Amino acid sequence: MAVLTVSALPLTVSLNSCTEEDIIDNYASILHDSTYFTYNVGNLLEDMWGADTLHIFTYEVSGDLKHNLKHVALQPQDGRYQWVPKDRESDTSNEDRIKSMTHEGFDQRFYYGAGIFRSVAVVTRINPNDYVMDEAFMSNVMEYPSYDVLRDVFCSYKTYSFRDLFSIAYEHNYGEGKNPMQTPFWWNGDNDEHDRNHYVNADGEEAKYVRHGGLPVFGGLSFDTLKVGEHKAINFEKIPVMRQYNINMTFKKADNLTGLKVNDIYAIVSGVPRGMSFYYKTYDVENTVKIPFRFYPNVVDSENSKSVSYGANIVMSGFSYGTEVEPTTATNGPGVMQLSVNCQWNGKPVELVVLCNISKSIIESGVISKLDKGWIWGGSTDLEINISSVITPEMLDKAIAGETIIWKD
Repeated sequence: MAVLTVSALPLTVSLNSCTEEDIIDNYASILHDSTYFTYNVGNLLEDMWGADTLHIFTYEVSGDLKHNLKHVALQPQDGRYQWVPKDRESDTSNEDRIKSMTHEGFDQRFYYGAGIFRSVAVVTRINPNDYVMDEAFMSNVMEYPSYDVLRDVFCSYKTYSFRDLFSIAYEHNYGEGKNPMQTPFWWNGDNDEHDRNHYVNADGEEAKYVRHGGLPVFGGLSFDTLKVGEHKAINFEKIPVMRQYNINMTFKKADNLTGLKVNDIYAIVSGVPRGMSFYYKTYDVENTVKIPFRFYPNVVDSENSKSVSYGANIVMSGFSYGTEVEPTTATNGPGVMQLSVNCQWNGKPVELVVLCNISKSIIESGVISKLDKGWIWGGSTDLEINISSVITPEMLDKAIAGETIIWKD
């Protein structure tokens, strides 16, 4: 801190009755007591998704300071959140200032002094294997604290081979209290021969598989300046790491087709961004993954219906697509949806294994957008997929013969 003249000191003391040491001590005390932040984190605690700890990192970025870290944390205890004083290089170790907080008042003061600050809020959990995003970046931040390190953090999916995902699917679908049919055990788990969309990412690795989440989860960013004698509340911009997307798909049956009833539809969507920059909120669209899920009927199908409508609500990072910006018959790479459509045709079971390039639907839906800094969320969480192809008797004959069916959106 720059040296200040006596005339600039915010003191109302008699210099005749004070020693030089008294002036310095009083000035330091007033600076400490009058220059502080409070954290407004109630909106973040509402979206912790069962996380065990909310970490807040505040970095002073004034001048040449690169590792001036202030770290505090909140943990739930007996239905309340408490500040955890086990931090690094901060002023929160004074036990008489550690209070139990509720959602109505996070007014704990943190005396960081004057300067320019950047703050980040992130969550950790005791059992990170329960989470579909890789939170290992937290340990790196804790070990090598700096604003630059956290600014470069990429929140990434935990990826699996087809066989590993099958094992997880079996556990999740047949374990006690598990949700049914949320992962692709409907395809053969011993190999990936039923995956008709193999492609290699920009990093040279074949696209792998991920699970989708249960609820959206958020972090936070804040940019603040604190002057001498000032106190502010740090209000975080909520950064969604995952969102809940609503996917609706409709397709039709040919007029000359009778006796067909659709029973179940399962899907694997390719082109899900592998991760997201926490600071810049940009997606990695060069390295994408595949996410499986089940469609549910918006209206139960019947043999007499001519239109089929299915939907799904899944929590994921987002969508992207390949190099094709117009709808084409390309069925390899990001932006391709694979379907297993299980039907009854004149009383006999038929499975349609379908590939469909849904790049047009992704573009028109506004779920992803391109800026100068990169690809970001496009502002929409609704993906409407209107299939232009119709189910015909000839298509069903090909499916019975084991052919892969190609649809267009």
